[in-house]
Amino acid sequence: MMHENLLYKASVDELIDGYVYDTETKLYRCIFCYETRELGIIYPYEGHLMDARRAMCQHVQDAHNGSLQYLLSQGKSTHGLSDAQREIMVLLASGTTDKEIAKQLGIAPSTVRNQRFMVREKVKQAKVLLAINALIGNIGSGTAADESLIEPIKGVKMMDERFVFTQAEHDHVLKQFFDKDVTLTTLPAREKRKIIALHIITTRYFEPNREYTEREVNEILAQHSQEDHVTLRRYLIAYGFLDRLTDGSKYWVRGSTNT
Repeated sequence: MMHENLLYKASVDELIDGYVYDTETKLYRCIFCYETRELGIIYPYEGHLMDARRAMCQHVQDAHNGSLQYLLSQGKSTHGLSDAQREIMVLLASGTTDKEIAKQLGIAPSTVRNQRFMVREKVKQAKVLLAINALIGNIGSGTAADESLIEPIKGVKMMDERFVFTQAEHDHVLKQFFDKDVTLTTLPAREKRKIIALHIITTRYFEPNREYTEREVNEILAQHSQEDHVTLRRYLIAYGFLDRLTDGSKYWVRGSTNT
């Protein structure tokens, strides 16, 4: 099943809320785990009754400790903060003062202030970049639709230039290495094409809000690929598209919901 990466498609206000609202389906959907609440349904919660929006707000708080904590828990590829900056932001979020942070981390108060200043500079730059992006329409997409970039799967652990590819590259792999039913006929040997093929399999056949047993993963891969499903499953884990528990009892799309 094809899914959208809500974290990167949501507006700033929606990221702050932690959910988006789909006017067509009338669903409030959690940005962080794809959990939904339906407009018009009343949800019980600890002896109280909540409408769909309030129930979704409660879900974001209960399941993710609020939007702020969830966003801070993500890696640098998501929020752009260095480890030092993230650590300071986490402490600031808990109400810790600059002096207390400096003492706790064993650094000078001036270092804390300097890191905060650098974060504010990043915010200013981000605003300008958003304006440039809006003026261009789709930054980096070129002039043709097939040159637009495919959104990476959130949380892929080895993100580098191999995971950045265009719609044209995606369509080429789809045409050359999949049949008309989008069944993988041959796993590409070239690294980037292999990654694109794994991306297609992940987004087509695995849902971001589900946990799978190893048997279910094997069955899905066997159904939609002519390659050895065990080898293919190992590739999906090795390249970070899927994640699993150490004992292999549960699998999920990396960066989605289930840990």
